[in-house]
Amino acid sequence: MVSGESCLCLTCSSDNIITALPVEELHSVQEEAVSRIILHCLFASAALDSRGTVVVRSPDTDVFVLLVHYCSRIGGHLFFDTGTGNNRRAIDMNRIANALVNEVTSALPALHAFTGCDTVSAFVGKGKLRPLKLMQGSTKHIQTFKQLGVVADTLPSDVMEGLENCVCSLYGSPKANSTSAVRYQLFQSRFGAQVHILVVAINTVEAMVIATIQPH
Repeated sequence: MVSGESCLCLTCSSDNIITALPVEELHSVQEEAVSRIILHCLFASAALDSRGTVVVRSPDTDVFVLLVHYCSRIGGHLFFDTGTGNNRRAIDMNRIANALVNEVTSALPALHAFTGCDTVSAFVGKGKLRPLKLMQGSTKHIQTFKQLGVVADTLPSDVMEGLENCVCSLYGSPKANSTSAVRYQLFQSRFGAQVHILVVAINTVEAMVIATIQPH
């Protein structure tokens, strides 16, 4: 049982006396349950042999992404139990992680955060699959997302440049390095020389910086 920063192990004796003992290995200052789930998975798997099974029940995509990322470190067989009613299913996380190269699973959390999660807005009309395929097809993009968030409170210029090129590629301009320029090109292709007040889906450089700081 989680209580604040602590986690308690509840046991019941034969005479129905309940005892609560703290589990020091599960003490955490993480506020989000998503992050603490991984800690609990690692703790549970440490007590299992290679044939043991860990099942995580959650409807959250954030949890799914983190399970893919940490799957190789969680011993035994890992399943993600999600959905409700007739749509409830158990997803074999080992099978998914094994289908992806280690470089991709390492970069996946940053890609997920950057392209839209609970605290970051998504890119209009791009979803998750297209950015994933884009990253998988480029060693440069993989390295960019692997570096995102490595250094706390600092966004290296090469990472920012890589992210901007990734967004340009997402909107059909892989050779461009300026989202402002691609934004202008999109505007021109749709409206020519006409003057309109319009908010285009792709971010400006200034908005890119704000969007990048959030997942970072």
